[in-house]
Amino acid sequence: MKISQTLQQLQINDSRSAPYQDHNSLFSRLIFTGLACLASLMLLGNGPVPAPPVFSHCTLPPTAQLARANLLQARAQAPSPPPSFPASPDGSRPSFKQIMDAFCNFDINGDGLAEINSLTPMQARPEPYIAQPNGVIIVFVERRIVMDNPATGTSGTAMKLMLDILGNDLFKDGYYPYFVTADVYAGPRHQDGRTLLAMRRFLQQVRRYYPLSATLLVGSFPDASIVRTVLVKDGASEFSAKSFLSGTAPFSGYTGYYLSIASEEITTRAEIILGDLDGNWEDLYREHLKAVDYEFLPRTRSSMFPFENEVEQTGTYNRYERCFDDVFHIVDHNMTVGVDRSLFENTVPPNIPARSAEAQDIACSDAFPPQTLTFSLHSLAEPSPEATAADKQLPNRIARPEIVVGRINPLSIAIRPIAPVSDSGAGPLDASGVPQRLVGVHYQPAVIWSRDPDIERRLIVDYIARAHKFRLGGDRNFPLRVSSIRGPDDGLGSPHNFNDLLRPAFGSVTPEATEVDDASAVDFVAWLKQPAVLRGIAAHSDRVNSQFENHPAARDLEVAAGANAFGEGIWRWVYALNGAANTLTPSFERMPADVNFYVYRTLWENKVLANSAQMFVIHDGCEVMRFANSETLPYNDIHYGQRDDKGAVSNGESLMFYANGLGLMARNKVFNDTPVGFIEAVRASGGRFGYGWAGYLNAEASNQNMDERAVDPTTPDRRHRTLQRKRSYFWNMIGDPTLRLSYTNPR
Repeated sequence: MKISQTLQQLQINDSRSAPYQDHNSLFSRLIFTGLACLASLMLLGNGPVPAPPVFSHCTLPPTAQLARANLLQARAQAPSPPPSFPASPDGSRPSFKQIMDAFCNFDINGDGLAEINSLTPMQARPEPYIAQPNGVIIVFVERRIVMDNPATGTSGTAMKLMLDILGNDLFKDGYYPYFVTADVYAGPRHQDGRTLLAMRRFLQQVRRYYPLSATLLVGSFPDASIVRTVLVKDGASEFSAKSFLSGTAPFSGYTGYYLSIASEEITTRAEIILGDLDGNWEDLYREHLKAVDYEFLPRTRSSMFPFENEVEQTGTYNRYERCFDDVFHIVDHNMTVGVDRSLFENTVPPNIPARSAEAQDIACSDAFPPQTLTFSLHSLAEPSPEATAADKQLPNRIARPEIVVGRINPLSIAIRPIAPVSDSGAGPLDASGVPQRLVGVHYQPAVIWSRDPDIERRLIVDYIARAHKFRLGGDRNFPLRVSSIRGPDDGLGSPHNFNDLLRPAFGSVTPEATEVDDASAVDFVAWLKQPAVLRGIAAHSDRVNSQFENHPAARDLEVAAGANAFGEGIWRWVYALNGAANTLTPSFERMPADVNFYVYRTLWENKVLANSAQMFVIHDGCEVMRFANSETLPYNDIHYGQRDDKGAVSNGESLMFYANGLGLMARNKVFNDTPVGFIEAVRASGGRFGYGWAGYLNAEASNQNMDERAVDPTTPDRRHRTLQRKRSYFWNMIGDPTLRLSYTNPR
């Protein structure tokens, strides 16, 4: 859609313009940017030091070389001094521009590699700060999104026009929005968490002087990953007997209890790090981490361990080494092992002086583990090193956010089919851009997809336009309704119970409710067509697919998705062998249960949902929000968020951007929780969907049933609480967090 058509459809009236309508030349901004960078460098004085060696994932160098790299990393982790600002004659606070200038070429750890290249106002002449009832929202806009690109049909100026519409909407919704064009690190080094920490530093400075309440990231920005190491009392049964292979007394076929120290990358999209502005996250960042985990059998009777101040030796254990890149490491136990004084990681703890004798010895050892293992359990309480003193006063010591966080980033799903080319010279799309059958593709069994910046911009424009229309009351004629759907039961909550969870979001107003159980993919598409502003989805899922019951025939799903004729209008191809005339035919054949990008893209291209209601969704399937390859690749890698080049892309983003989503709350881990407290926070905020994310974290912090200290450490309940109590870190929300569920009195 052309930008002019979008503006006409939105019925934008110039007489309604408020602060965010300035589209003048960028010339003055560019001049000031250069001067500001120079002044900022003089102000901060960040001197470069040699960068530590970059090691590939789980490939460790010799011990001596690693130790030297760790010492350099420890020095690099010294916090940079906070920016200082010239005193104003009237004692006023610094402007947003002054704060941004202090982060030009900002190098948070002094390694000579800037995490922030520049932060500049998106508008040529932004309006002065005006106090608003809902506070300040910082909108980071990826610089690439607002630059002209000949490969797109939407210019940088047109993108700014749409973002100005968003700014007007936020202002009229009670916020003071400040749009920041952000140019952050996007190189080959895997340091997304460190770059996010630099952006967090900027938000901390804004909050120091202004009532910051939210941030929204438009475009592609880094994500944060958390590795958590815990101590639990685990068990082996006769059906899953345990073997301990190390030590003086190895044992096979053991059944009963044992102790386990285990590390897991629990989330790769930890928005809590950006939302929690006073937590201790900087101390926990590791660019490279080698965690040393153990399973061991103490000599104390199993009914008694673990216990406070336990010190034991054992000759029956397993030792594992696990490597992680670019993570925040939460060591949530108080046990040390005699040979691993670094608390189970290969980096130097920040509190040890870099030149001390102890630091020189801390490194991953290539030596065979000792025959006898000595461990000391100093305390049964889990330390929660990320939490503040105030957080630790609550029953469940977890980090709590000061601001809400949202993202509008369709990059990973903005793809187009480009290959193969048939013997006749035809590509996957015909001259009108419609999928077509390819005959004579030889042994090329799948269509290849490639990222398309034009589709990316179209999806951002489409989202802003839909949100704008919704704020103006565009869905006022649809019934106020909640609706839930479930695929195969398999232990998932019922749609009836899901609706009971959703209903209170509207306060004293009781919405209608509909539900669909044992749904097939065809049922799911029909469910999307029926209006409901707040929805729940219970379906077993992964990073790419959500699974429903098998549908009777692929043709039924094709018709439901808008394909009027066989082999046309389906954005998925099926390969068939036919000698020299091997074919690729648009079809949903061989996909009996999955709903994924192919289905959502087909709905979008065929405009099946164009006149349907907008929606906010809670999806409790596993890994819906977990990007493919997020554990191993930096955010700017072309394969980030894409399992392969055949269309296996992000589940959550596909649902939101291609199926009328305005907000999506979902998990990015395999787990079994539902976000209790989410809906209550939405209601308390006046219906703002994104505030539910913070509500879940706050509710979990006060959850007495998650206090592991309150139960006997020798019982299974202690293990349950240890593994469950930071489950709220697994969830994140995409979309504009300030949007309300209903605008019954539109502006």
